[in-house]
Order: sequence, then C-alpha cells, then structure tokens
Amino acid sequence: QITVSNCPGQTALPVTFQIDCSNVKDPAAKQLCKPFIENQACKVFPAYRQITGINLEDTCRSTNYTIYDKDNWPGGGEAGGLALKCAVQYLAEYSVNTKTQPKTGPYDTHELLHEYQTVLGAIPYAHILFGPSQAEAMRLIGDVESYNRAVAQMKETTGNFEERFQKLSN
Repeated sequence: QITVSNCPGQTALPVTFQIDCSNVKDPAAKQLCKPFIENQACKVFPAYRQITGINLEDTCRSTNYTIYDKDNWPGGGEAGGLALKCAVQYLAEYSVNTKTQPKTGPYDTHELLHEYQTVLGAIPYAHILFGPSQAEAMRLIGDVESYNRAVAQMKETTGNFEERFQKLSN
C-alpha cells in the first residue's frame, strides 16, 4: 500500500490518498501504482477542488484506491470502476495500466469526480457533469492531448444531438 499525504512544494494535503495494488499481478502495472496515486493526489484532486469549489476533506479525510486485475474484479458487471464513499475500486486497465499513457503519467478523472459529486446529493443522471468537468481537469493537469480529444468528442456529441433534434422538428 502506498500513501500520499503531501505533494512536492506544498504543505500537507487535506485528504490523504492511498492505493492498494496487491490484486494486480503484472509487475509493470504495479510499477505504475505509485505515479498513479501521486497524480491523483497532486494533480487531479487540486484540479477538481479548483473546478468545483468543494472541499473533499469535509466528507473524506482519506481516499483509498484498490486496483484489480479483471480476473479478480469484485465489481462485476460492465463497470470498470466503482466510487464507494471515500474509496475507489478500479480495474488496472482503466487506471494504472491504460492502453495509452499520457505524458503526465497515469491518472484518472472519472471516479474521483464521483467522490466530489456525492456532496451534491441525488442528481437525475450520475454523469451529467462529467464531460466538461473531466476535460477541464485534463487541461489543468497539463494533459493537452486528452483535453483536445475530450473537447472534440463533446463537440461531435453536441452536433449529433443537434442533427437528431432538427430531424425530429421537421
């Protein structure tokens, strides 16, 4: 288990981040656990704090990630990750061992956003804020490539909605 409680050039973090990669067999994937949790704590966490204005420490003093291989995944179903109040269970292929690694190193903007979202209470659609929020987090982290890809995808989706709306209106 790896714990991150402060980041280079900063005082102690208000939220401690931990990762358990004991359920991952591939040594190369295990090596990515440390940079992953450091990026979650030192890049993604402050980005969402800035974007949302939410102090995650009001609900979570510690956020614990447990990473799994597909063959020992307890989540079942189609989900590759689960946000569980102050804890995240994640498949290695969606977290530490993605097909394409950004220049910033491994990180995830999805499941931590769920942790921030719990402060809002019940909302009609669990992913309603995700596209723009994740894109902005990518930009703040410095992952310009992923940001550009996310923005292009949002533009395409919006164009598709507009096209369908026009067909229904006629």
